[in-house]
Amino acid sequence: MASVTQNVVRWSALATGVLYGAVHLRSVKNIQAKEEEHQAEKHHQELIEKARKAWDEKTASQSKSSNGLITDPENPSFDLEKFLEAKSKEN
Repeated sequence: MASVTQNVVRWSALATGVLYGAVHLRSVKNIQAKEEEHQAEKHHQELIEKARKAWDEKTASQSKSSNGLITDPENPSFDLEKFLEAKSKEN
């Protein structure tokens, strides 16, 4: 028969192992959740970037009229004087 001291040591080791396993499992799950969140954010940013590029291409093609005039004021090669002259000719 085992002594009281041996039983206390065995049960203490068992309880310590179970507690360590629970804490370790929680930390691993937290790390995985943060990684999944990071991946989702990265994917979201990639989608935003693709949409921004598509929008830029769409607006760039629409910003040029049939005579090559750039009507988008955000475009670096936008010329206000040419734009105003073209608008005055239209009216």
